[in-house]
Amino acid sequence: MAGRLPLLSCGGALEGGLCATLAAAIFLCLWGPHAARADEWVIGADHRPWSEAVERSIGLEDSTVAGAIQPYRIRPGENVLRAPDSSSELEKLTGLFGYLWGFMRGELYRTYAEQELGWNPRLWNGGAAGATGNGALIDGIEDVPALFVEDPRTGRPTADSWYTLDLGIPVPIDSVVFFPPQTGLHPTLGQLYRDLFPRGYAVSRTVTPASWLLDEAEPYDTGRSSNYHPLEEVVGQTFGNSRSVVGLSFPLRFTRFLRVYFGGIIQTYALTELKAFGRGFPAEARYISRPVSPGGRQPVSFGRIFWHVTPCRLQADGSLTEDASAPVRLQLRTHTGSDDEPRKFHIYDELGRQQVVNRAAFTAAPPPRTIFQIGSAGYRGTVTEDAEHWDPWSSPYEHSGEEVRSSDGMAYLQFRFELETEDPLACARLDSIAIEYSPLLAASIVGEVSVPGQGEGGAARLPVGVDTFIVYDLRATFDSPDQPGFDGVELDVPPGTQLVGVEMGRPLSPVAPDSVANVAAGRVRVYFPSRRIDPEHNLPVRLWLRGAIYQASVFFTGQVFAIGSDALPQTIASGDANPEVASNTFQMVSAEPRLRVLRSVDLRPRIITPNGDHVNDKVQITYVLLGVERAAVTIEVLDLAGRPLFR
Repeated sequence: MAGRLPLLSCGGALEGGLCATLAAAIFLCLWGPHAARADEWVIGADHRPWSEAVERSIGLEDSTVAGAIQPYRIRPGENVLRAPDSSSELEKLTGLFGYLWGFMRGELYRTYAEQELGWNPRLWNGGAAGATGNGALIDGIEDVPALFVEDPRTGRPTADSWYTLDLGIPVPIDSVVFFPPQTGLHPTLGQLYRDLFPRGYAVSRTVTPASWLLDEAEPYDTGRSSNYHPLEEVVGQTFGNSRSVVGLSFPLRFTRFLRVYFGGIIQTYALTELKAFGRGFPAEARYISRPVSPGGRQPVSFGRIFWHVTPCRLQADGSLTEDASAPVRLQLRTHTGSDDEPRKFHIYDELGRQQVVNRAAFTAAPPPRTIFQIGSAGYRGTVTEDAEHWDPWSSPYEHSGEEVRSSDGMAYLQFRFELETEDPLACARLDSIAIEYSPLLAASIVGEVSVPGQGEGGAARLPVGVDTFIVYDLRATFDSPDQPGFDGVELDVPPGTQLVGVEMGRPLSPVAPDSVANVAAGRVRVYFPSRRIDPEHNLPVRLWLRGAIYQASVFFTGQVFAIGSDALPQTIASGDANPEVASNTFQMVSAEPRLRVLRSVDLRPRIITPNGDHVNDKVQITYVLLGVERAAVTIEVLDLAGRPLFR
């Protein structure tokens, strides 16, 4: 085995002035500040409007600052329960952010109503899992009773009733108003409606979505005759109300769920309208883009993602000014795919099985309205993520200028973001998002890691903490002569891993790379411009590494690049790069079923005599820690009785 490993000496050495100079020159050429940049797909600022790419959003507007998008500003006196232009027809009644109100709990209802938790506001009565709501309480019609409850004439308190509103996203609220019609006479009681106001009520709110505020039934408490619970913060409560128009003011706080309770006393009352008011910005505003294709439906490589956020604060005079100390943040994610539909749509066939259909067929199919229609032929089924053609959503990006974490070689990219604030009077304005992209270097580039001598399939297994030879196979495919190919590889490897040899060709044979650079801990670059891999000279590449793993699982991710080209590096995909190797992945796993944190400790010399004669006065202690990224290590020296001497 050792005879096949070409040692990297001059012309491809890790040491030596000539090779180091060449590596530095190539590094500056490729990665320096004057390197040619790829194209950018930009939304916001002076480029594409936000409305051009949106699939859906909530709590956002793009009309205040030209080119920018920011959370919707709620102004004093604005009813947060309904949009200003909302219809009074219940089936068309919309919340503040334009989404239809839902008046029944449960996933089945939301399916046929095409509504979704966290987007559509909801109103329901009581605490049952399938409770329905009275939308007339928020329809804007104030001269007709929305509900009427009469004294039961039994001497017992009027039956408890409560109404819960889910606003979809948390918004800042500081007051609630409810009242009976202020004109008209009750036809049988002969009383003015305005005198039929509730004497006993309680109003509470919370921002926390407990399970029984979503779809589950509200639990019963021991000793209670109903399952009513006040929400986290009670903002008003009385059994002696004397006002026809009840107006409650309380501290401005984010509120998602609002509950109004009537009961506990004997009372006859009517209500026509419920309103809530606040000011400032929602705690969370969301945007999901449609799939966009920077390369005109052609697969591309993605580079870095940039954005510009301006933190702002609302002043006492109503102006919005920049404030770097505002407690706001952007949560931005991406994923990429090979087609323009990141979801899979299903309808039921004659055997009750869910079959994948296109969006048009799904939309044309009727949604199930009863539990008996679920699974019936021709009805809509589930909508799921398309994991076959789209990769998962990335983790949130932390800093502008990070590399796009989603897969290269895809034609479509979708992004989503949340603008969040901890202060109702502060917001984050997103000025722009820019995504670098360029044509592919090759149609596909696949990497596979293995350990010599391991023939079984699956991820290669390596003893933890043991220095071992590791083989990394690389294979490219080209489907166009315009694809420029590559002449450099960069790999993410376990710390301390060294490149010890390179092979190319059919059959594989040792070659000397033009240069090698360990550019950072856990990263190595190999340059071979004299043996460029392109459509005309497409040869398999094998890299020989030597190192050890210190975790249960390691992924040897990497990318290839073309020196002197303005094309972006292209990510290496995990797969079958060498038919003679059985792993088919660039993942490597521990050969041990369980990792011990402290793997080994070694002392050199093993016997010390600290008597000042400069012989064995010092000891070097080395140790191996497994499964940790960072650790504070303390070493103690004890005497034979176990007493600490020093640390």
